[in-house]
Amino acid sequence: MQHILTLTLMAMSVCAEAQTFDYGTYSDGTNTLQYRVAQTNEGQDGPAIMVTYLHGGSSVGEDNEKNLASFMETNILPYLQAHSVKALVFVPQCPSGRIWSESGQAQPMSATLKSAIAQVASEYGITDNLFLMGGSAGGTGSWRMLSENPGYFKAALIAAGNPQGLYYEAIAKTPVYCVLSKADKVIKYASAYPEIAKIRQLPGADITLQVLSDASHAETCTGAYTDEALDKVFSYATLGVDDVLADDNAAPVAVYDIRGRRMAAPTQGLNIIRYSDGTTRKVFLR
Repeated sequence: MQHILTLTLMAMSVCAEAQTFDYGTYSDGTNTLQYRVAQTNEGQDGPAIMVTYLHGGSSVGEDNEKNLASFMETNILPYLQAHSVKALVFVPQCPSGRIWSESGQAQPMSATLKSAIAQVASEYGITDNLFLMGGSAGGTGSWRMLSENPGYFKAALIAAGNPQGLYYEAIAKTPVYCVLSKADKVIKYASAYPEIAKIRQLPGADITLQVLSDASHAETCTGAYTDEALDKVFSYATLGVDDVLADDNAAPVAVYDIRGRRMAAPTQGLNIIRYSDGTTRKVFLR
């Protein structure tokens, strides 16, 4: 694993459910944020995707632990591991007294976050397939990131976030899977739904909205990352048929969907390719 450009990485790591997350610090000269980073399924062929996860308000600070604890409450890492997705997982921590969606500062956290994502992606050689996810304050912060960086992310998964007051035409440049609950007492459905509905009506918008009936705010934030939701979001990863089928030592002999059903050819989303040498690969096709 390669490290250090203008990033400061501490020589320590923690093993979370058999996945090692390194500690890191990023500074743009005005703001400093701590982060955790890990690579999943490094042995898989092809380029990696990058997943950035934004925690909620209760995980702000400088300990660089609460951010990872928030991430580990979701299904994101188990999904990446179970589906053999080659990914770089980036979990920043918003500093105390700040929020991801703040505005009015000379250097808001969204600007620092964008620079940090770009720097970490460059450090690991990732130039495409950036994905954004977040819940609660991290969900609202994710909406702001899409508003300020149209088309920068391949897709986003946003739980219990409200885009109110942002630039909706810019948000519409990015596919979004969002989850709200009618029982959420923090991000209220009656407030967030009309704003999301406005984005969905814009030309070219690709917004999938899942509405839960009785999930609490916490349950919405942790439970939004279902296999179905993640399948949808990661289906936007840019891979062509040639990339899916390419192999120097074996020829593809069969293609299956995620439920094990044989298909005539690779389709959009997750495909399981079996080769003549007996190996299999799981790949996403846009």
